[in-house]
Amino acid sequence: MAKFKKGDVVRVRDDLTAETDLPGGFTRQMGLYRGQLVTIGGSMFSGFYNVFLDGGIWFWPESVFYDCVVTPAPEPEPDPEKPAPKYKPGDKVRVRDDLVDGKIYDHKVLFVSSMERFRGQVVTIKDVPFVDGYRIEEGLFKWSESMFYGLVEAPKPDPQFKTGDRVRLTGTINRGPDIDGEYRVIIDDANQNCPVSWIKPEGLEKVVD
Repeated sequence: MAKFKKGDVVRVRDDLTAETDLPGGFTRQMGLYRGQLVTIGGSMFSGFYNVFLDGGIWFWPESVFYDCVVTPAPEPEPDPEKPAPKYKPGDKVRVRDDLVDGKIYDHKVLFVSSMERFRGQVVTIKDVPFVDGYRIEEGLFKWSESMFYGLVEAPKPDPQFKTGDRVRLTGTINRGPDIDGEYRVIIDDANQNCPVSWIKPEGLEKVVD
């Protein structure tokens, strides 16, 4: 494992001479910087580091420096958390009909003439492979959030039954508070304690007169 890392500030040994036994030998630049502080530019290969001095890059062995790091390299700042994308795969969105050919949207994505056929159309988000954009099922182009008006809600299916239909109970009466998507029915059977109940559509069968 390398003793130093990129950005470490280290001191060059002040006892270096032409007779010092060093891998690769003693150089004039080493003599010029005896006792001086230098910054490690990176680890090149086993036991050697590059340092940037006098407009050049020098490759010096580990033994040129004192073991102590004068100033450790600062820890890299963590990447800021990227906001979650507004749309997810499978979402239906409508493309704006006022997109301009040659204009860059969100400072990142270029709208080109080949994309014009999608103006005003409903498209499906395929995936979000880019930090700054989407792909859609209907084409290979890259899109940004401001190129869409927004989500398009799926149309609600027509109800299976309508008011006044006579139905036969084939399922369980709902006794709980959750009645979303259920039908309010009036039960003809006088033996029922609660003649008005909520029943799921799969628990009903239309009676044909």
